[in-house]
Amino acid sequence: MGTILQTRTWLLVSAICFIAVLIVFLVPYGTCVRLLTQEYLWPGAAPLMLAPRGCVEISNAPTAAMMHIVNLQRELYGLTLQKVTMCKTETPLPSVEPNFSDEVFDEDTRAKWLPVYSGCCTYQFRRHFAVVVAEPSGTGSVVLTAALIQSRSRYARFLRYHCDSKLTRWR
Repeated sequence: MGTILQTRTWLLVSAICFIAVLIVFLVPYGTCVRLLTQEYLWPGAAPLMLAPRGCVEISNAPTAAMMHIVNLQRELYGLTLQKVTMCKTETPLPSVEPNFSDEVFDEDTRAKWLPVYSGCCTYQFRRHFAVVVAEPSGTGSVVLTAALIQSRSRYARFLRYHCDSKLTRWR
């Protein structure tokens, strides 16, 4: 009887210690643990980044320079290209951050799609990326929006090394 009681006590103490260790290590990373768990348990297609305000979709092919930027970003982050869309604005768009984001995207889009600071023109929402490139065209701009996705393993690595308060905006 004494050994069964000792075994149960030992198991209870072990379980409490294990839970305490999990809490100590995971609470600071709660947001990232939640994001990764959601991605693995309930994967879903993220909505594509909205086209810039006032941008009308066109069927033109992207220029080589625009696709070069997309490919550089794709290679830099190990992404897979999903879709490319083109549109045209009637007014010229700024070509550099932060003016580009502020003028082109509404507040909700800027809150969800966070700018990626290595490279240019790239925004991230969880493991989904958008590369948005604008080139002057007549009195307006031609805008390429490329949708890309990161593998789950790279996303897990990203969360491991970049878990911070800005990611709480990804609900």
